[in-house]
Amino acid sequence: MGTKLKELRTKKCMTSEELAKNLDVAKSIIWSYELNKKEPSNTHLIKIADFFDVSVDYLLDREQQNNTVNFQYPLDDVIDKYTFLIDNRPVGKEELLDTIAYIKAKRILTSLDLVK
Repeated sequence: MGTKLKELRTKKCMTSEELAKNLDVAKSIIWSYELNKKEPSNTHLIKIADFFDVSVDYLLDREQQNNTVNFQYPLDDVIDKYTFLIDNRPVGKEELLDTIAYIKAKRILTSLDLVK
């Protein structure tokens, strides 16, 4: 559980202090979970799973996390649910839309044999 928690926290570029604040627990609790010195209560497990939008089974290594993100319009669900980073800086909605448009255009041009 500790490895998963630390992995999820670092993916969001959060400190253990920030996570503790978001979960309304002491930072020493987060450290003890990440170091596998203490097992979270069911209440804390559910809070952690809800915060990271994963299942309790995923936290307990009982299932694989789905890492697929489908970029279909509207993008609000994706943008609100995930944090996208480039060089540890968040990617904004306009940047994401520009990137998707670029990829779609390139795929069209490639299918027409105009770009290799």
